[in-house]
Amino acid sequence: MMFLWLIPVVYIIYLLSDPHRSPRDHHRSSDDALAILNKRLALGEIDEEEYERKRSLLS
Repeated sequence: MMFLWLIPVVYIIYLLSDPHRSPRDHHRSSDDALAILNKRLALGEIDEEEYERKRSLLS
């Protein structure tokens, strides 16, 4: 009974520290997109012109 107050406190701390809600995710997803774009260029799926156009959109 004494520790019932601990449950909401732990839950709030979890919500505040949840990595899925981090503003860093935007930067991380941009890096992932650039890695995919680089791979597509290396595999020949896109040409250099399309690569440059899409890379400028990611920046």
